[in-house]
Amino acid sequence: MGIPKLFRWLIDLYPSVRQRIGDTLGDTTVDTFYLDMNGIIHMCTHANVDADFVEHDEEEMFHRIFAYIDRLYKIIRPRRLLYMAVDGVAPRAKMNQQRNRRFRSAKEGELLLEQMKSSTNPDHSRWVDGDRKRFDSNCITPGTDFMYKLGLALRKWVAYKIQTDPVWADGAKVILSGPDVPGEGEHKIMDYIREASATDPTWKGTADNPAPLQHCMYGLDADLIMLSLVSHQPNFILLREKMAVIHPRKTRRDPGTGRVRKRDPMTFSREDFEILDVSILREVLYMQFRGIAKHPDLTFEWDLERLIDDFIFLCFLIGNDFLPHIPHLDIAEGSINDILALYIKLLPKLGGYLTDKAKLHPQRLEVFLRAISHSEALYFRRRAKLDDEPAFADAEKYKDHYYWMKLGLQPHDVEDKRRLNQCYLEGLHWVLHYYHHGCGSWAWYYPYHYAPLASDLRHLESLKVEFDRGRPFTPLMQLLSVMPTQCSELLPQPYSALMINESSPITGFYPSDFQVDPNGKKNSWEYVVRIPFIDEEKLLSAVGSINHKTQLSRQERMRNLRGRDHVFIPPGYSDRIASYIKDDATGKKRRPGRTTAFEMDDDSLPYVDLSLTRPFARSRTRGRAGGVRRNPIKRAIPRVRDGELRAIAKRLPEGERAADRAAVDVRVKGAERLHYSTGGRRKDAVSGKLREEAARRIDSTRKVLDLRDKGSGSELAMMAVKSAVQRKKLDLDPRQLVRRKRQLQRVSESGQQATDGEKSADEKMVHG
Repeated sequence: MGIPKLFRWLIDLYPSVRQRIGDTLGDTTVDTFYLDMNGIIHMCTHANVDADFVEHDEEEMFHRIFAYIDRLYKIIRPRRLLYMAVDGVAPRAKMNQQRNRRFRSAKEGELLLEQMKSSTNPDHSRWVDGDRKRFDSNCITPGTDFMYKLGLALRKWVAYKIQTDPVWADGAKVILSGPDVPGEGEHKIMDYIREASATDPTWKGTADNPAPLQHCMYGLDADLIMLSLVSHQPNFILLREKMAVIHPRKTRRDPGTGRVRKRDPMTFSREDFEILDVSILREVLYMQFRGIAKHPDLTFEWDLERLIDDFIFLCFLIGNDFLPHIPHLDIAEGSINDILALYIKLLPKLGGYLTDKAKLHPQRLEVFLRAISHSEALYFRRRAKLDDEPAFADAEKYKDHYYWMKLGLQPHDVEDKRRLNQCYLEGLHWVLHYYHHGCGSWAWYYPYHYAPLASDLRHLESLKVEFDRGRPFTPLMQLLSVMPTQCSELLPQPYSALMINESSPITGFYPSDFQVDPNGKKNSWEYVVRIPFIDEEKLLSAVGSINHKTQLSRQERMRNLRGRDHVFIPPGYSDRIASYIKDDATGKKRRPGRTTAFEMDDDSLPYVDLSLTRPFARSRTRGRAGGVRRNPIKRAIPRVRDGELRAIAKRLPEGERAADRAAVDVRVKGAERLHYSTGGRRKDAVSGKLREEAARRIDSTRKVLDLRDKGSGSELAMMAVKSAVQRKKLDLDPRQLVRRKRQLQRVSESGQQATDGEKSADEKMVHG
């Protein structure tokens, strides 16, 4: 969710950042397109539906999700990359918010069912009697059967689209990061952007196209605005549905039901989307902050990128998904405008910026928080009238009343307040690190429901912050951490028993009744849900009592596995992203081959594009500039689809010497497999440009050849390759190959022929 109401604030203050999709895109080519998938999943399953409940129909929901992705893809038409990121297991800091939302929604669902029992509406009675299976939106959580099936379906669908849809077949590389890959979707996207921008020089422009890449990200979360800014990419736009489409006016009510009429996402057209242009946002922030550069007290260098980082941090003080906001700061009451005005006024006198990427300057922050706290007493006087809390109106006692009512702390609990401040400062550092560098600790979380007062955040320099990175929970452990008992059926039986059995050591984490505190907010989704925090040690101990091999089915165990990103490369992709390759050894330029990558290890994903534009390293001492040297691939790589050449590259571990010879398997449609070695030490090996032409020629004759596996390899395929190696050129006519094939068939008698029960040539690999 990110910062509540941030998008509305931005377009009200800076209306120029909001663009019509035709005005922004026009003839502009989008290079990389990122999908924050969970927004699509929620919208296509239940979000824009005119009903209290939605029937659970997985097949229909999957088709709607696929159709929506296809529509977005064909609106943007990315040239290089489509990155689809589904939320995986989240850090503990995020789980607290997920847990609060799920407990609240489950309670609201129970209340709605109770109301339906007294209703005369026949549709309501079918839900109450259980005649219709209700879709529980809480199943959109990693580890559930629904998300496991969706992850598999997305992989098959992407492969199918590349194979059958000309737009996808001639489109961008696709990376699918499913729900089995840990991390929030938008932060998995950011991890990719950070690593790819640091390792791929083409992101900053090439000789043919000196402009940096044009990025586009789809999603409704306000978080994406902060993430696009923190990437510091000069060309970035955000695609989202128009506000009027997602939140129709209350005047548009159905006369029969009285409900606000919502549109089916399947009817959305190109005109129903809009663009938030982050490059324009950067410009308006420059205009807002440029006066600082002329301030006479300024003693340090004016830097727009550092100012943007500070702006992002100031927004975090008002709201984020990991920490409760400072009590008297509310974007709806204009706090962000006040904070920015105060920042512009104070910054020249602070001696430097508040942040340095993921680091905070404690002394400057303390001065800034002290200035912010001047409006604290006024805020609580207003709260006293709205919430009927007279104690908040007392300028001397409002602090004591706040700490006692919200946190159970007495005025003399000095050490507890110091610990509260320590945890909040840790949280600010954790959030900054998360946005700038990725997750600094999977286990850290803020162990309070409320934030300290700004006026009490003092002596920050003496507080020390350290994080232990740790490891993410397994998917089933996350389900156990965030689900209420009403959703126990979404977990395997041994896990759900830990939630509902009274004898379970962790049953106290799942209260059936709990307090919901409005905390001065109008919307229920902003309320504070006061439920106990999960104790990780108790949770691990309880899960350790489950024998996963005997008590879980195979599919349930599969739901608990950690996966990896899947990469799909359409044919001809390398020709579109690189016009030529410069060989530093000879100074010559050449066209890249048609070699494409298929599956990469997790740590090698950022090197896919480099592998495509630099297909091989000739030796340990004469490698391509910026190229990645590879080890021979020893494990089998499963095929997903035919019709493309695939090179499987592997980056060497840091500090390990590169081998003199690197081998890669090139697979072509049919049964042929052409082995080559870049070192050229293997007899009859094909390397470099000759290898590419040989592979292309064999691929072009696949319809003519009807090879059968004869055990030790195809003599016909090897004959073509050897002939090419000897003559250093490829001029074989397919008709010659047919004649040679017939000659071989006459030599090979019935014992060598494939039987009717054998697999087809497309399912076998002939080794050269």
